[in-house]
Amino acid sequence: MSISDLHKRVGGRSERVALAVVAWLVASSVQADPVGYGVPVGPFRLFPEVGVEFNHESNFFRTDGSVAPAKSTWINVLVPTLRFNALKGPDAYNLSYLARVGTVFSSRDDDYVDQAVNANGNWEFGQRHRLRAEYEFLDWHDRRGSGDPGQTSAPNFTYDHPDRWNSNRAQLNYSFGSPGARGRLDLAAAETWRRYINNDQETRDNDRAMLDATYFWRILPKTSLLFDVNWQDITYVNEAPGTTTLDSQEWRLYGGATWDATAKTTGTIKFGYVAKDFQASAYEDYSSFGWEANLQWRPRTYSIVNLVTARDPLESATEGSYSVVVSRVALDWVHYWRSYLRTKLGALGTNDEYLGEDRVDHRYQIGLGLFYQPVRRIELGVEFRNESRTSDLPETEYNNNVLMLTLDARY
Repeated sequence: MSISDLHKRVGGRSERVALAVVAWLVASSVQADPVGYGVPVGPFRLFPEVGVEFNHESNFFRTDGSVAPAKSTWINVLVPTLRFNALKGPDAYNLSYLARVGTVFSSRDDDYVDQAVNANGNWEFGQRHRLRAEYEFLDWHDRRGSGDPGQTSAPNFTYDHPDRWNSNRAQLNYSFGSPGARGRLDLAAAETWRRYINNDQETRDNDRAMLDATYFWRILPKTSLLFDVNWQDITYVNEAPGTTTLDSQEWRLYGGATWDATAKTTGTIKFGYVAKDFQASAYEDYSSFGWEANLQWRPRTYSIVNLVTARDPLESATEGSYSVVVSRVALDWVHYWRSYLRTKLGALGTNDEYLGEDRVDHRYQIGLGLFYQPVRRIELGVEFRNESRTSDLPETEYNNNVLMLTLDARY
C-alpha cells in the first residue's frame, strides 16, 4: 500500500487487523485521483502531490457531553506527499513520504503533525518466483475523544494533548507459481513495533509478529479457491508491574475464493475459524466464526459498487474490558457522471462486542461526496458525513456531523 493512500485510512496499524481497522476507508477509497506526469530524478521518477482539507465537525471529541463538552470546530489539514518510483525490467522500487499537518481551531492543544515513510521493492525471478520487501515508519497520534476500538485508541480526557506513538513495520512476501498456474502459494512474514512517546502511555507499547500462508487452486480461468492460515503473536513490552498481561496469540484458518470472472465482478471472500488466546488465565480466550471479504461490482464502466466486511478480535484500550470483537460492513457507490465529475455514497455499520464487561456498541456512518476535476491534475471535493454510536453505556454514545472541503493536486 502506498503512502499516497495512507491519509485516507488514519488509524492504528497492526498486521492482521488492518482490514477491520480501515474497512470503511478502504471501501471509500476508489476515486478519480488527478493524474500526475512526474519529474525524472536520477533513476527515479518523482510524483509530488499536495492535499488540503478544510473540515468542520459538530462534535470533535465524539462525546455525549457528560465527560467532555461537545466541541464544534473547523480543522485545516495540509497533506504533502512525495513518491519516488523506479522500474528495472520487471522489478519495481518505490519510496514515499507523507505528512499530515492538522490545525484544530477551537482546540489548539489537539494540533498535530503526523508523518509516514514507506519503502518497498518488488522482484520477479523468472515466471514462478516473486519477492516483495517493505518497510514502513509512522510518527502518528491517537485522536482524543471516544476511542475507535479498531484503532486501539483510548478516549484520553486526562491529558491536554493527544497520545503520540511511533511504529516500525518490516514485511517480506514470497509468491511461488506463475500467474496462470493451476496452483500458487503466497507466504508472508512481518514484525511491527509500536511505541508511545507521551502521556505516560508506555504500558500500551507492543510488538506484533505475523506469519501467513495462502494457497490458491485455480478452478476456472479467472477463479481460484484459497486456503489461508494466519498466526499473530502480540506482546506488550512495558506493562505496569502487577497488572494482568494482554499478551495473546491469534489464529485464523480460512477457506474461500477469489475471482475476476467478468469485467463487472471481482472479489475475494474468506471465512472460517478465528481465535484469540490470551496468556493470562484471568482473561477468557475467544474463538468463533470469522470472515474477510472485499467485493466489487461494476454495473457500468462508469459506476462502481464496493463491499468490504470483516470480523476481528482486538485488544481493548478501555477500562473494564480486555478485548473487543469488531464485526463491520462497509458499502459505497462511486458513479462517474462525466469523466471529470463523480459522486460517492457510502455507509458503514459495526457491532463492537466488549469482552469482560456487559457492553455492546453499534457505530454507524453515512456520507455523500461530490468531486470535480477542472483540469487533469487537480480535483476539488465536498463531502458530508454523519457519524454516530449507540451503546449499552450511554456515556459513550455520540453523534458527529462532518463537512469536508478538499483539494488534491499532483504534478
